[in-house]
Amino acid sequence: MKRGRILFVILFAVCFGMILTGFTPKEELPPTIGGILYKELNHDKLKMDLYYPEEESYGGYPVVLFVHGGERCFGSRQDLAQGELREVTEKFLSEGFVVAGIDYRTISLRSGFSSGVIDTKDAIRWLKSEAENYRLDSGNIGLWGIDRGAQISLLAAYTGERAYQGIKVLAPYSAGVKYILAYNATTDLVKRYQLDEIHDLDDATYQKRVKQIYTLMRLSIRSMNQREIAIQTAIFHSPLTYVAPDVPATYVICATGGDAAPDVQGKLLKEVFEDNGLALPMTVLETGTGDFQTLSADEQAFLVDISVNYLKMGAFHSENYIHDLIIYPDPCRLERLDSEGENEQNMDEPQGVKTSAQGLWTQWVEGVQRWFQ
Repeated sequence: MKRGRILFVILFAVCFGMILTGFTPKEELPPTIGGILYKELNHDKLKMDLYYPEEESYGGYPVVLFVHGGERCFGSRQDLAQGELREVTEKFLSEGFVVAGIDYRTISLRSGFSSGVIDTKDAIRWLKSEAENYRLDSGNIGLWGIDRGAQISLLAAYTGERAYQGIKVLAPYSAGVKYILAYNATTDLVKRYQLDEIHDLDDATYQKRVKQIYTLMRLSIRSMNQREIAIQTAIFHSPLTYVAPDVPATYVICATGGDAAPDVQGKLLKEVFEDNGLALPMTVLETGTGDFQTLSADEQAFLVDISVNYLKMGAFHSENYIHDLIIYPDPCRLERLDSEGENEQNMDEPQGVKTSAQGLWTQWVEGVQRWFQ
């Protein structure tokens, strides 16, 4: 009874504080068509939500397919409709995209590491098979993944039709996409889990990596032979293994810090792109946490703008796409861009005319937009 009173007092204090500060939780963005069954297996019914823009399309809508992050039971198709991702989703909708969110089989006793890739490919095939019924452009589908969903998206896009095969009823349709937008993707599992140096690690780190690898791939790495098997498996499930000159247009946005070190993983993918004669567009946000949950309002707006600009390029101008769009926007580079922009403005402006001050990220985004044009 006493505990119940304490909880009531705490709840009342929280609600009262929210009223005083004017804070109201933002409601989840409701899907236009929710809970569509796109794939049914013996123990799993995988569903999809579709979010449509307000404006009608004269042809089929371009589609961006969201693949959520998280390991095991974490993450869901609703992630795109809440938190820091909702603003990105709303901006995609305002630009005329249909945004699709899917469930996929996470790592469990019934499903392994490959299941998420297989399900994502089947989701792409399902969208193409139902394009006419749902007013979609089957030739204009891209992937947007975050964390493990980004790794899955890259694997689904890079591996072709024969790898990670799904259910037979969808097999006649291609799983090809036009572009990938990857947030915090793991691109090299060997480096991510230090498999190439596992027996040189200190005991605490070694035990941590052993547990992670067993959770991820159901493999033990306590002997040299087991480690070699794990390395081979990790190479098979690493997106950079499949990079070739004809891979779809790819854009990587990653944070710094955290155990996963997404920025390091992005640089590894960039190096493989360069080995294949490509340049990978990449933006690094200095969060220090390995995720985007601590972004300031300006940084969030920056993330939204560069994501939308890339999607528009990937969906509508991929034949003219130039890969070296954005690479490592470090403070020194941003300062150079800022000073160059000021010099250009001074050259173009009549004397005596002053321009209004703008935020650094706004100037940089406008510079990217001018570069597109």
